Amino acid sequence: MRASRESFAAYWKNWDSGSYTELTLEIGETWEPVPDVAGTLGPEIEEIYQSQPPAVVIEILSPSDRFTLLDQKCRRYAEWGVADILVFDPAGCRAWHWNPAEDGLVPLHHVYRFSSQPGKELSLPEVFQRLEGI
Repeated sequence: MRASRESFAAYWKNWDSGSYTELTLEIGETWEPVPDVAGTLGPEIEEIYQSQPPAVVIEILSPSDRFTLLDQKCRRYAEWGVADILVFDPAGCRAWHWNPAEDGLVPLHHVYRFSSQPGKELSLPEVFQRLEGI
């Protein structure tokens, strides 16, 4: 799982943006999640706590994850203002993204175009190929 996080973080960092695998999001007094990967626009930040929504949050499924709980977590990210929310299942080579129009996670096929980074896209076949090599 750690290698998967590092691979996604490196992908985002290639776009001259901040990329973190241990960033705590201060969303509320009682909820401070640490997503698998968080990406910010611009230079890297030094804080380990982020009080502003990052541009992207990536969650990577593990065998013990329950999808309904993950959906609730993504809903909270969206309510907080995270523009791009992605969920990856490396074992099943599947992915989802948060779709505000659908108010939920929807399957992702082939390419994801970032709303926070116009012109930037993520190729799913390339992502899963990179993850296989880890």
